[in-house]
Amino acid sequence: MKSMKKIKFLLFALVCCLYLPVMAQVRVQVVSKKVSENIPWKEGMSVHLNGEQAEIVCTTHPTHTIQLEMTIISKHENQSTAEADLKKMKWITENKGNKIYLRNYVELGRGETKPESALKVVYNLKIPEGCPLDIRNYFGSIDIKNVKSGLKINSEFSKIGLENVRGITDIQSTFGDINCSDTGGDISILSNRSDIAMNGLTGNIDLDASVAEIKLGNFGNVKKLKIKAEKSVIDLNIPQFDRFAFSLDLKDCDFQKPELINMESSQEDPSKIKANFQVNSNKPLVTINLNLGSLAINP
Repeated sequence: MKSMKKIKFLLFALVCCLYLPVMAQVRVQVVSKKVSENIPWKEGMSVHLNGEQAEIVCTTHPTHTIQLEMTIISKHENQSTAEADLKKMKWITENKGNKIYLRNYVELGRGETKPESALKVVYNLKIPEGCPLDIRNYFGSIDIKNVKSGLKINSEFSKIGLENVRGITDIQSTFGDINCSDTGGDISILSNRSDIAMNGLTGNIDLDASVAEIKLGNFGNVKKLKIKAEKSVIDLNIPQFDRFAFSLDLKDCDFQKPELINMESSQEDPSKIKANFQVNSNKPLVTINLNLGSLAINP
């Protein structure tokens, strides 16, 4: 009898475990609205996107239009609340001179309360190959492919992904990891508590980071690499490191280096390390200034 009760209890527990996730899924009501626009573009025009709680995906295409597909999503346990909050998320598209502005924001009417639903806006954007792009985003993500005429990003709490990006790229990120592949040109990154991973680099790279894990590999035809960081871990994967010149200035750091790189400690302050390698050559220069952390150069 006891064994039968035990079996029934186990079966009941199993049914509950299977049923509870279904209940949790049923509780969340999802409503959405889609917007599509084609905006004429001509040489000299740029796109400025200001997102909030936005997932932004952008690539290029060979036509002279800005193609925008936007989806506004609202999630709440109550269907009517999700629908009411969906209407509070507004958007604008407007032209001012040679600038095209795209923006989403929450707007409250008289007597309306802040949204209780989880709101999100998904941008799928296609821009002409010669169109510069300027993005600001707060809470969300940014994925950019094939942009080659200038990119500027200023974001908080947003992951950033770049692929096959060229030209002048300027990124400022707070609490948003940055992942770049096959990137080149003049790249400048200022980050705070954002990890940086870059692979397949060319051109001039300038990184200024605080509290970060920085991983760089496949340097390609890098002309100059400058890293200024604090409270960070830097990992450079350079199979042919002797193709480059190095100037290193470290303080309170662990240093893993190739044998050919000589280093010297300061007699006044043993926590300071300086190392130079081929600095008087015409080879591309890697300059690293790191305060508190670790540096590994892996040949």
